[in-house]
Amino acid sequence: MRSLQAASADCQTGQGNGKAPSRILALDTSTALLSTAILVDGEVVAERHSAAERNHSIRLVPAIEELLAEAGMTAADLDGIAVGSGPGSYTGVRIAVTVAKTLAWSLQLPLVSVSTLAALALGGKQNYARGQGAPVWVAPILDARRENVYTGLYALWDGAANMQNMSGDRNRQLQQWLDELIGAAIAGELDGTVVERPAEILVVGETGRFTAQLQAAEERARQGGISFGWQESQIDAAYIGAIGLVREWDAEEVHDVVPNYTQLAEAEAKLLAKRT
Repeated sequence: MRSLQAASADCQTGQGNGKAPSRILALDTSTALLSTAILVDGEVVAERHSAAERNHSIRLVPAIEELLAEAGMTAADLDGIAVGSGPGSYTGVRIAVTVAKTLAWSLQLPLVSVSTLAALALGGKQNYARGQGAPVWVAPILDARRENVYTGLYALWDGAANMQNMSGDRNRQLQQWLDELIGAAIAGELDGTVVERPAEILVVGETGRFTAQLQAAEERARQGGISFGWQESQIDAAYIGAIGLVREWDAEEVHDVVPNYTQLAEAEAKLLAKRT
């Protein structure tokens, strides 16, 4: 059993009047890793991680049943569901969102959607040495092919109870994104807004195939006096739940929760182009 109270205390992506449920099912299938967890009062009491992307549709419901059995619970004991809404694999994102909505509707449970990238950033932050005083900029990345990544930017302060979303989830060309991040960190300005210079920039997620780009970025950052690091990491549904703990649970209607793809699939874009 592991506690996520510290992680959720550091993460304020949203706050509201809807009190967080005490028993949360969290799930994410937006990447090759199927990840599920049950949290009770901020403690992870059961979790499953399965690397079989093509089997997410087959494995997700059995994984949830296994989790409930391990936790000594039934579906009726749940108070809420938190689901990773992407971006990521188009099919994968749909699987988790569809299952979460079906369970929430049938069991009459509140449902919150959480950015997969936000959870990836929070998990990376929890497992990496942080700077003192100044924020760490965490840029989660997921491979979107053709040298593009799904990414965002989060500022995290050591010991401070917040996690600031500095950029919406997007599909971006990695090299341009790294150049922009380093330039913004050196200048203390992002998208025309003055920002606090970070103690370091941390890239987390699917970094393995981008080693050359990251090494070049590290050198550019070093020359500008900015510490730069990266680490390969995978989505952990426990952090979907941790963010869920500080979300506004009465803000989303179950049927309004939809996947966040950040862009149309190539086939959909071509079809739309033909129609217009």
